[in-house]
Amino acid sequence: MIKDRNSKTSFEDVMQAITLRDALTPLFRHKKLLIVTFCSVLVATTLFAWLWAARYYVAKMQVVVEQDRSDPAITTAQNAAVTSNKPLP
Repeated sequence: MIKDRNSKTSFEDVMQAITLRDALTPLFRHKKLLIVTFCSVLVATTLFAWLWAARYYVAKMQVVVEQDRSDPAITTAQNAAVTSNKPLP
């Protein structure tokens, strides 16, 4: 007994027939539920991460500033002496 391939569809044929649009159709039918679920999960994960990180991570910063020029003074002399306000060691 030989089965005709055109008479019955196989599982592979059915899976190839399903498109991305077919898979996402239920989501587009319930747009409000999808938006509310997405926003609530986003807010919940953001709050959880923020509150969890606040207990474990502490930032510290120290600013170090020197009181001298970063570039030498411009003069018209050929050999300009560079002056520094730093005390000698």
